[in-house]
Amino acid sequence: MINERKVMNRVQVYIYRLSGHNVEVFSVLVMENLVLVIEKSKTCS
Repeated sequence: MINERKVMNRVQVYIYRLSGHNVEVFSVLVMENLVLVIEKSKTCS
């Protein structure tokens, strides 16, 4: 089993760099990402 927190952390760092350190863009992308992760876990289980 992968450490989810570690994965999310890495994803967030990546998104933060992508967003050009724009906090608003960053938070929107993180929320979208969380939704995707939740959707995926729902379909998997």
